[in-house]
Amino acid sequence: MKFVMLSILLMGAVSLSAQKLHTHYSFLPQEGGNLYFIMPQKGFQTQDKKAKKSFVYDIAYLYSQDSATINYTYFHLNTFVTDSFYVSDESGKALYASHSDLLYTHPKGKYWIHRGTVKVPYQVLKSFYQSPSPIRITIIAQDGQRVTYTMPSSKWAKHCVLMQNIFTIADLNR
Repeated sequence: MKFVMLSILLMGAVSLSAQKLHTHYSFLPQEGGNLYFIMPQKGFQTQDKKAKKSFVYDIAYLYSQDSATINYTYFHLNTFVTDSFYVSDESGKALYASHSDLLYTHPKGKYWIHRGTVKVPYQVLKSFYQSPSPIRITIIAQDGQRVTYTMPSSKWAKHCVLMQNIFTIADLNR
């Protein structure tokens, strides 16, 4: 009887965690492979006084391609036209750097909303979430201004597990 009760509880816990994971991504079968979309992710913050704290990003990845598209949104007191996207580890060592395109910018209240996009090789993207310490994302404007975002360590481990699980699902469902 104890075994039956324990089994029911474990099955409920497994289905609950799987259900929770499913709310963070979607996929659509395509001719060229499955298209995965990782829903907007939050948690990265900045200390820059001219920027609003939050940085939100989503990821689109067609499994047959070797790179993923990261679209991101940030708020700044001034127009801040994105030129480059830079990812580093906690010590400042570069993990990835690339030109970034501005999708749009428009005012909202006292801030300007900026939406940018960048392509990142899939294997490099996966490696970001294998770091034991939070990565740093730096957005560099055309005029050289920089805003750096990082995630609190307390949230980073949980965020990595979520992202690694989504990548595992994508890899298993090629």
